[in-house]
Amino acid sequence: MSGAQTNGGGPVAPVAGLLGRLAGGDWQTELDAALAAVGLALRVDRCYVFQNLRGPDGRLWMDLRGEWDASDIRPIFEDPKNHLHPYFPDFQRWIDVMGDAREITGPVREFEDAARHALEAEGTVATWQVPVLVGGEWWGFVGIDVCSERPLQRSHGDVVRAVAASLSASATRQRADEDARLREDLYRSMIERGPAITYIDGIEESAPTIYVSPQVTELLGYTPEEWIEDPEMWPRLVHPDDRARALAENARHNETGEPFRLEYRMFAKDGHVVWVHDEAMMVRDERGMPRYSHGVIVRAVAASLSASATRQRADEDARLREDLYRSMIERGPAITYIDGIEESAPTIYVSPQVTELLGYTPEEWIEDPEMWPRLVHPDDRARALAENARHNETGEPFRLEYRMFAKDGHVVWVHDEAMMVRDERGMPRYSHGVIMDISDRKRTEEQAAFQAYHDELTGLPSRAMFEELLELSVARARRHDGSVAVLSVDLNEFRLVNDSLGHQA
Repeated sequence: MSGAQTNGGGPVAPVAGLLGRLAGGDWQTELDAALAAVGLALRVDRCYVFQNLRGPDGRLWMDLRGEWDASDIRPIFEDPKNHLHPYFPDFQRWIDVMGDAREITGPVREFEDAARHALEAEGTVATWQVPVLVGGEWWGFVGIDVCSERPLQRSHGDVVRAVAASLSASATRQRADEDARLREDLYRSMIERGPAITYIDGIEESAPTIYVSPQVTELLGYTPEEWIEDPEMWPRLVHPDDRARALAENARHNETGEPFRLEYRMFAKDGHVVWVHDEAMMVRDERGMPRYSHGVIVRAVAASLSASATRQRADEDARLREDLYRSMIERGPAITYIDGIEESAPTIYVSPQVTELLGYTPEEWIEDPEMWPRLVHPDDRARALAENARHNETGEPFRLEYRMFAKDGHVVWVHDEAMMVRDERGMPRYSHGVIMDISDRKRTEEQAAFQAYHDELTGLPSRAMFEELLELSVARARRHDGSVAVLSVDLNEFRLVNDSLGHQA
């Protein structure tokens, strides 16, 4: 038997450590070492990874990202057609087969003429190529070649699939990280181009400002860097007649976690007085412990106007802020809502994004007070109702991930956060929250977890799961002075199963 024999633990065992690093790390850094380990362990002639890209012409392109070759084998890395090049018409079958998550394997002499000639020109006699899926899409493929008349065994395929699964896990996580960075950049762009100063403060009495947006320069004349470097800047700039009120409100906010809300005067860098409206809420971690205070400061123009003009300007400012706020809400990525705080109180407002995410119009949502609990998945409903009751009773933030049914019946994972808004006496007025679609993240997490221990084609538990369960069983038997038996059952004509799932070229 060629190259598939190992010293126990299955064919994946000799390379398990490297594949673990590939799955858990940066695949671009770990790939070369993993391919070399696989090539040496299987005693094949070539191991490689191709990634798919969408070319400027709209066609699917291929790019060779990593390769290992035996010492006497000519590398295919030197061939320009393997780098940032469209798939040749000769390899249309690769797109059809692997795009359907099936494998290509077998002696090259059995391939169609065009592909056979291309592979034979590289010295390939037999190949085993496995697609890599990321987010359910064909990302690329992992392959091994032999360049002499040696058969490839089923155990070779097990190892190639393990490499593909590890690469999929790493690339999936990398894509999720890139999406998170994109969302963070978008959020930062929205904050830094808006009309208000946005800030994040530490919650200790002497804690510095963690972040302040560039609008602080326009309103007060100080740069964000000046503000952050001077922990005493905020109390120093508050007008002396307002300082005691502002410090008392800030202390109450930090001690109780209730929202900060105040209008007061500040001195700008050039000495002129600016009236501001300042609101902040306490952000907590998953254990409910305070992490930081997140707030906004806007110019309170009305407070500095004459009494006769104050009301007219205040009304105009209110309308302007309402129009601006509504525009920001209705064009953002999340559903924004305002709920009454009584048990049977209806939804007061829900933004139009509810239609895109769940298929219901804002009018349908508002007219049906029982819609939200009815749409929450039955397995999550008790948790959601309990969290909502706690939020209404204590005034502490609502924060939960759960599933909802859209109008067409499909399930949507959401992240829901809300805070209690209070009046000037500290009495609860309403609950103000946002609902964000996290279905893609949940699918990515579930897929990565499943692929780690299951075969991508059959969905059956993989050798990795078997080996882990076996190790646990052996360890348990040793602790209790017991023993372990392994029953191996093979199937006659198992090749028919392989062929039906694309294991045959």
